[in-house]
Amino acid sequence: GISLVAGRKFLITDHNATWEKINKVIINQNAVKLLGLKSAEEAVGKEIVWGGGDQARKYTIVGVVNDFHQESLHKPMEPMIFRPVYSTNSTTSIKMKTIDQEKTIAEIGEVYKKFFPGNLFEYYFLDQSYQRQYNDETRFQKIISVFTGLAIVVSCLGLIGLSSYTATQRTKEISVRKVLGASMTSVISILSIDFVRLVLISAFLSFPIAYFSIQKWLQGYAYRITPGWLQFVLPALIIVLIAAMTVSFQVIKTARKNPAETLKYE
Repeated sequence: GISLVAGRKFLITDHNATWEKINKVIINQNAVKLLGLKSAEEAVGKEIVWGGGDQARKYTIVGVVNDFHQESLHKPMEPMIFRPVYSTNSTTSIKMKTIDQEKTIAEIGEVYKKFFPGNLFEYYFLDQSYQRQYNDETRFQKIISVFTGLAIVVSCLGLIGLSSYTATQRTKEISVRKVLGASMTSVISILSIDFVRLVLISAFLSFPIAYFSIQKWLQGYAYRITPGWLQFVLPALIIVLIAAMTVSFQVIKTARKNPAETLKYE
């Protein structure tokens, strides 16, 4: 899936069992820049010297491919040179369909054992190999998710207690307002606005902390995005919604109380 920018890909004839006779290479675009060439087209046909002294050998560039990540995004895409070297000394890459994987692997194993009897047949999937490079990020995501969930639960429990206490303290006030003609909606708004205000203030205070923390984390990557306002506003709105739902039960319960009974008690 790596696209060719200039020249051609390797041919079977580029390989030779006598590796000293191999003289064709393909490079990537970062290698073109490193070699001081102006363009990929200019690189095709040029010769490079690999090695020093008696080991120095000349190779002709026959193609240029796009840069791609062979390591994690923590590292930049490096200049690369590819040689058409195939041997039993190296790992063999096999492209296979996802259907009947176990059967296909078993058949590959049989062919391997036929040519290399007594040798251990080991294999791995390329996507899993790439994924292992992000094991730290996966663990970090799980830890953050767990602690975020716990923080939300604890905060909601605190809101329930605070809303219950506040509603009890303002029962007489709410009853008087209802007697004077206040609607259910206005009563709910009066009780809810203080909690929503506190959540919004805490959200705005957390914005700079979250922004600088994310920027610090992203500096560990060679290629990174710039967080937009939506990444901060959307979580804040979700938190406000969770807070409103948390206090809604107690608020509605207080707002629906019969003012006659409350005032009579008072």
